[in-house]
Amino acid sequence: MISTAIIGLGKMGLTYDLDELGVRIPSKIMTHCRSVAESDYFKISYLIDAHGSAVQLGVHLYGGTGFRSVAEAESQDSPQLVILSVPTRLHLETLLEVTNKWSPRVFLIEKPFGSSSYEAKKMNEILQVQGAKVYVNYIRRYLPNFISLKSSPLFVNRGRLQSVSINGYGTLENIFSHFFDLLMYLESTSILGLTKKSKSSSILGSINFRDSVSGVFFELNGVGQGIRECTMTLTYESIVIEMNSNGRCLEIWNTQGESIAVFNLNNSVFDSYQAIVLKRIADEFALSEKNTSVADAIHIHEFIESI
Repeated sequence: MISTAIIGLGKMGLTYDLDELGVRIPSKIMTHCRSVAESDYFKISYLIDAHGSAVQLGVHLYGGTGFRSVAEAESQDSPQLVILSVPTRLHLETLLEVTNKWSPRVFLIEKPFGSSSYEAKKMNEILQVQGAKVYVNYIRRYLPNFISLKSSPLFVNRGRLQSVSINGYGTLENIFSHFFDLLMYLESTSILGLTKKSKSSSILGSINFRDSVSGVFFELNGVGQGIRECTMTLTYESIVIEMNSNGRCLEIWNTQGESIAVFNLNNSVFDSYQAIVLKRIADEFALSEKNTSVADAIHIHEFIESI
């Protein structure tokens, strides 16, 4: 089995699929620890976090050897997969530590892949020297309903994208970036133009602009606001696609306002999204082809910086 180090045992690393008592919630695989522990391909070798209590809990639940820092683990054999889920501000610093001590074949790095385009490009330079394959953890592009949507005849004949409306919360970098990544997955990189945006909005938390490169009108609602369900509406010449329940439900409407197709996931599949990402990595582990994950993450940073 493929040796794996998980660095960062916060929500995404360890606790998101545990209850308030630290017990695993049935039928949920939403963290890196649980997805690796339940994989037939990967195994947990090292769990690393600055907080000793998190390390103890992780080792208790999932095994492996625990460390408080990468430096503490430097005498250990290099893992073949490193999962980096430390806070965004520590992405570059931690990646430097890892690559100075180990030579993993594959990295899975939490979005948004550094705190700026400058950091993302520096990280990319480091990873290119290593020759490692890299995945950025934008989970929704790996979900079966989005893959089915993209290959459906209705989507193929959608016409030009006219407008994008996203209702989210928090920052552009950590929440809205998920949906910018989806746009690139469904369309292409060019859908997110990098020229400086002329914004207009009279409502707190809303940013509206027309992208001068793609011609698409963007409406971003909930920026800087508290947690809420995320939705996205894509209006094309021939259809409208509505994404609800954070991506669990996709519905296509025609220009007469009639629902003509639905691409939904049941709760157990959606709540196992991290297992789906890891399965993709397992399927591609031995392949030499690079993916566009890092280039797309850099482009998202540059798009956000143009807003």
